[in-house]
Amino acid sequence: MKRVLLVILASILLLVCFTSCDIISGFIGDGPSTGTECEHEWTEATCKTPSTCTKCGRTNGEKGDHRYLDATCEEPKTCQDCGKTVGRFLGHDYSMATCTSPKICKVCGDVKGETEHDFIPATCEEPMICRDCGAIKGEPLGHDMDVVVTEPTCSADGCERTLCSVCGLVESNVVIPMIGHDDLAFEYNGDATAAKDGTATASCPYCDYSITEKLVGSSTMIADSFVGKKISILGDSISTYINITSGAAANTTNSTIRNNIVWYGYQPSQPVFGGTSVDSTWWQMTVNALGATLLVNNSNAGESVYQSVLNRCMQLHDDTGDNAGETPDIIFVYLGTNDNHRTMGNVNSLTMDQIKAKGDDPSFTPTTLAEAYAVMLYRIQKTYPNAEIYCLTNLERSDMDISLTHAVSGVIRDAVARFDGIYLADIGLLSGITRDNPDYETYMPKDQGGKSLHPGAEGMKEIYRVVFDTVLKNSRYMSGEIEDLIPGSGD
Repeated sequence: MKRVLLVILASILLLVCFTSCDIISGFIGDGPSTGTECEHEWTEATCKTPSTCTKCGRTNGEKGDHRYLDATCEEPKTCQDCGKTVGRFLGHDYSMATCTSPKICKVCGDVKGETEHDFIPATCEEPMICRDCGAIKGEPLGHDMDVVVTEPTCSADGCERTLCSVCGLVESNVVIPMIGHDDLAFEYNGDATAAKDGTATASCPYCDYSITEKLVGSSTMIADSFVGKKISILGDSISTYINITSGAAANTTNSTIRNNIVWYGYQPSQPVFGGTSVDSTWWQMTVNALGATLLVNNSNAGESVYQSVLNRCMQLHDDTGDNAGETPDIIFVYLGTNDNHRTMGNVNSLTMDQIKAKGDDPSFTPTTLAEAYAVMLYRIQKTYPNAEIYCLTNLERSDMDISLTHAVSGVIRDAVARFDGIYLADIGLLSGITRDNPDYETYMPKDQGGKSLHPGAEGMKEIYRVVFDTVLKNSRYMSGEIEDLIPGSGD
């Protein structure tokens, strides 16, 4: 037993000796055991292998990091051991080519292309020239000459220039004298009255220049022409005014005007039409502008031609008061708007003998508006043979078919054309008071019923304008033509 133990102990001691020898000699790990000592030569660890003995192949430690080469103009950052790349290549940074040097990369020196001139573009008089070295290429462009005319105006000269359309070089410049305002032609503005001189305006046809001059003496011409002239009115509600066409004042002026129904000036049940007095009515404005005198206004609201032809049309004289026996010099007739529903008829189908026969018949009863209107004019003219008579056409009402209004105005035009000494004041055509006018309700404001039946203050002004102008152009009382006072008209 002791012998066995001694053998085991001897074996352990021998093993320890061998092991200690290996440790001392450096043989630790899994390298080969040659029985001899190895002087290791270790390589540097890479991204692919750890540090390795070049003699025995024994390894030590772990793999190392990538060893990257810097990126170049054409290659990205690259590991010199395994070829792994990171990022992008830098790209070349070429300098500009010059006359003596091609493009050269500032980073790697790579050369690209050829030398290049920096040419200034050719002009009309110079070829292409290199701005660096002065080298010349090609030929000058040459001038492209055009003739440009600037028309003269009234206040500035014009010119005819020959110049290059490319560089603007002016070869010639011929002055064209200004036109001046030589073609001015004055036109009467229609604004003269018996109280103030009118004006005439000349506008230049070539520019926005205009000049207005007073027609000195035009007011005197009108006032002298119509002084002492008496005017009577025959109409419907559009021509009424309280205490003028009815009431106490009217009763003391004319015994034939009693209990006429009025529309204007009667408050509060009648609408305010924008006027402040009788001077805002179309007929009083006309009387005032002529410097004449109102004799009788026998107008009655709701009046129609059918009724007027009987008696009222012959009641336009003054048979009471201070002016008893006076007859009108001028008569205005404004009727027909209440006759839209009548059978129109044709005035031209009646002979003058037929019109006279019907007018002389006290029992005459009309069957058409044409017949009634013609007989009315005959009776007025027969009663007042020395008076000028002016008939007004109708305005478009909002409650009537426009075609009916136009039909009535057509009858009036035809009737007036049959008589000498009777004139047409065509307010339906010349006043602009039509339903297609955006300002229609300015002229014809709505009444309590929401209808446009009666002119307001602005509408009255338009009616007056047409009537007054018609009188000045046609009246035998006018001592001269206002147009004769226009500057240059006597040359």
